[in-house]
Amino acid sequence: MAPFIIKLVSSKILMSCVLSFLLAKLLKVVILLMQTGKFERKYLFTSGAMPSVHAASVAALTTAIFFEEGVTPLSIAVLIFSIIIVRDAVGIRWTAGQQSIVINRMIEYLRKQGKFKLDKLEEVMGHTLSEVVVGSVIGILITSSIYLVI
Repeated sequence: MAPFIIKLVSSKILMSCVLSFLLAKLLKVVILLMQTGKFERKYLFTSGAMPSVHAASVAALTTAIFFEEGVTPLSIAVLIFSIIIVRDAVGIRWTAGQQSIVINRMIEYLRKQGKFKLDKLEEVMGHTLSEVVVGSVIGILITSSIYLVI
């Protein structure tokens, strides 16, 4: 068991992903704090907003695999997987978030008229392209730093 733990803790791939995730999440909380002027616990778990933690994490994983493997079927598969994750964060989740905003406005309108008692939907936001680009840059820079320094 001990050799596994040592291997896990010393993994540059895992280190890259975890540090990229944590830095992107920390930046997201700081940015939300600066925008609102107050800290709320939900900032730790919010989706959407600057930067994309999804993009930072998958960019870190993809970059680390490329450092470890070079261009191989594995690195290409990870790249494709990463593109799918980022595409989902930008496109599908963003669209679903926009739809929930519109539906909530409709629910509120119908509530005021006494015709509706349904609770509002959670407005889960996806990411804008700039949020994904910044997240990706974080993941690539953190991973490159780890591989070039350690």
